[in-house]
Amino acid sequence: MSLVGFMFDFSQVVHQNLTSLELGDVYTPFTQTLDTKLDALWTALSAQEIHLRSLILSRAANELTDAFLDYLQSYSGLETLSFRGPWAYNDLEYDSAADRFYRDVLPMHVDSLTKLEIRIVFESRWCFGAHNFHAFQSCRRLRCLWVKINHRGLEADPTPYTLDLYADKNLPSKTPFPNSVHLLLKMISGSLPELEKLTVEPARNPEWARHRGDGIWLLGARFCLGIRRRLHASVKSFVTCSSATVGTHVRDSDVRNWVLFL
Repeated sequence: MSLVGFMFDFSQVVHQNLTSLELGDVYTPFTQTLDTKLDALWTALSAQEIHLRSLILSRAANELTDAFLDYLQSYSGLETLSFRGPWAYNDLEYDSAADRFYRDVLPMHVDSLTKLEIRIVFESRWCFGAHNFHAFQSCRRLRCLWVKINHRGLEADPTPYTLDLYADKNLPSKTPFPNSVHLLLKMISGSLPELEKLTVEPARNPEWARHRGDGIWLLGARFCLGIRRRLHASVKSFVTCSSATVGTHVRDSDVRNWVLFL
């Protein structure tokens, strides 16, 4: 079932035969926020023990609430999970929700997930990295994966607009952060044999969350373009390093066949 438009009561969509749900641009009365309405939906699904096999949130929520995580943690068997957001940024709450998702929620579905898209807004612990490596590694049936990457630790931008554009000053070797692209590609090559498509995308700098500074002088656009260059450079260095390893033959064209940068 796909829902787009104006809705007063999300409980209208809850029935026992529901197995797939996609929420697009759904609008609610001004007296209630979308997050409040969604919480009612997750609670209703949990109460009636309706276990979705496919859940797609095409519209970014302000928050990924406890009710949302509670519902996903209440059962196993999800095959497709795709969500955007959250837009509201608080570093503690943002990272706390991410830690809970990777620690308690995702493990419930590792044996069934074939498509996982985590399209968060800001650089945070939602991004793929060493802290959630094992959670992704356990999803061995994945065929499609979409993640965002923290730029710290990526290969340097060969043509930066300004060194101040990056939190690591474009000096990855002088930071304690590992190259997340290298870690991701190594994990896929060793643990996700069925993966057919990988999408890697930069996230917004959380320092701009409150004052929207990335809208000034196209700063956000330049930041994203710079991160894309660093992502590409990281893939190239991974291929070069892997090809130099004894017994390993990885071609740049092979990797680019299933890696898509946005």
